[in-house]
Amino acid sequence: MLDGSTLVVGDRRGDVLQHTGQPHGFFSSDTRFISRWELRIDGVCGDLFSVNQSEHLAAQFFLAAPTSTPHDESSYSLIRERVIDQVWLERLTVINNRSEPISLHLQTLIDTDFADIFEVKEGGLQPPRRITRTRRGARRRCGSRLNTAGPSSL
Repeated sequence: MLDGSTLVVGDRRGDVLQHTGQPHGFFSSDTRFISRWELRIDGVCGDLFSVNQSEHLAAQFFLAAPTSTPHDESSYSLIRERVIDQVWLERLTVINNRSEPISLHLQTLIDTDFADIFEVKEGGLQPPRRITRTRRGARRRCGSRLNTAGPSSL
């Protein structure tokens, strides 16, 4: 997904995976601001049903609950709608496929490294950056400072 100098590189389910050997991430102005963005429902990835990317800046990922066999009905379906328009916007819609209520635990695994896009593409990140993370209610804030004294203890 691409909008000018802002882009997201991820897998077919919409996840941005760390440590895959691929240059995954949310990049803007030659900096990777998000190095991990993974959605889990009840601790697992959804099975990919379909992807729709009719525009370069928008995509929809259609996922379903994993099943034991291909003939089993998924307990839920999930639509992950993403738009990149100088910022990253994502909306999740969960559809209950059962006639009775179900309970789900949604989790987003997020990380950042503020790496230079050329470091990421070449696979050789520079000395670790000290990443600070703060949380106030539902809001999260991350910051970065180049750490030239060696590995961070975070």
